[in-house]
Amino acid sequence: WHWPVIIFYKSYFGAPIAPATMIGLGAVSFALAILSYAYVERPTRRIQGSGRSMVIAGVLGMIVLVLFSNIAKRAEKSPWRMVNNLDEQTVTANPYYYLCAKEGGAYDTKSCIIGPHPDRYEVILTGDSHAAHFIPTVLGWAKSRDLTTRIFLRGNCRTFVEEEQPVIHQGKVDTYCTQLTTDFYKTLSQDRPHIQYIFTSLFLPRADRPLERAFSKLSGFHKKIYYLGDGAIFDHHPIECEIQNSLLISKIFPKPHVDCFAWNKTYMDHRFAQSTETLTPLLRKFGVRYIDFRIDMKTPFDAQGHFLFMDDNHMNNYGGIFLVPALIRHLKNERPNLSPDLEAYKNR
Repeated sequence: WHWPVIIFYKSYFGAPIAPATMIGLGAVSFALAILSYAYVERPTRRIQGSGRSMVIAGVLGMIVLVLFSNIAKRAEKSPWRMVNNLDEQTVTANPYYYLCAKEGGAYDTKSCIIGPHPDRYEVILTGDSHAAHFIPTVLGWAKSRDLTTRIFLRGNCRTFVEEEQPVIHQGKVDTYCTQLTTDFYKTLSQDRPHIQYIFTSLFLPRADRPLERAFSKLSGFHKKIYYLGDGAIFDHHPIECEIQNSLLISKIFPKPHVDCFAWNKTYMDHRFAQSTETLTPLLRKFGVRYIDFRIDMKTPFDAQGHFLFMDDNHMNNYGGIFLVPALIRHLKNERPNLSPDLEAYKNR
């Protein structure tokens, strides 16, 4: 009984379970176990019937349970279970995230090099999942300049950072992330003068030795390097909060209204300050331009009323598209560093 009790509690309240609450939930589970033993299990044991009828009844019971479970699963967004207006683009990442931020995606040159001339792409986007949620932003900017972008990253991997310690992912050494970093720098080291712009992004990083070495190494390639800073983060999961407000149980037993889509500015400023106090001097040291999207994201909604985030820190497709005009404006007067090698390459 404990799992249904725990799940219903968390679905309704959406909060971590405190020790005192755990004791209460344990008592409720124990009481339900006593009731089910007295009024379900013991009476069932006394039912008289042949072995055949018991088997048939058991099989029919399992069939009913499986059918109901599948109906409930397929109807997870049906009005009889919940009422919310969140469309698919709100609750999911941008389409390129699922193609290019997965393992192996960086090497998918058909899907993850986007633009008019994939054989001589001018732009690289690299970093972790926060670089990935900027994919629509960078693609929109690149399209405005007739440039081609290569997406070279993976979620939960500081792709352009050569780490001092092995990267651990899901309890195992992440050899793919390490190989991705090696191949990223190998790509830059090859004869590719057509690469002019490198966009980087990480989730609220603090400056450390590997990150400092990474920007030092990137600066040696004489490209235009940018760091894309997040526009906002939440102190809660807004989508899960809205779903909890929309559950049928929340309609039967109403809770005090919570604005799931409001952000806590004090919390947000504190989290950003923890990162930028060390990151900003580091970027300035190596000539990396910081693009601060906080000045462009005054509200978590676009002009059409679409919510811009899929969880507490990742933007959805609406968010990535929303920042395209902002990036165009930030980089309005930016021009690539044209080297003699690039001029020669362009005149081939």
